[in-house]
Amino acid sequence: MATTLNAITSAGGGFAVTGDSSGILAFQSAGSTKMTLDTSGNLGIGTSSPGYKLEVNSVSQAIVARSGASNFCEIAVDRKST
Repeated sequence: MATTLNAITSAGGGFAVTGDSSGILAFQSAGSTKMTLDTSGNLGIGTSSPGYKLEVNSVSQAIVARSGASNFCEIAVDRKST
């Protein structure tokens, strides 16, 4: 049995956090899963089946981590063809 926490904004949009007996949490916005946390502790952004502690699937070519107003941290991105 799935458990769902829903919140609707005044603009008609909203989000949901769903979980079921498998232990996977899905974070949804506008009816689409945006982020998934699985039972291994893997977190997927843009993927529902992350294979790493943090897996980001995006059409964007850049991931930026900021610390302060102008300091940047470089992150290596594994670009694989699908």
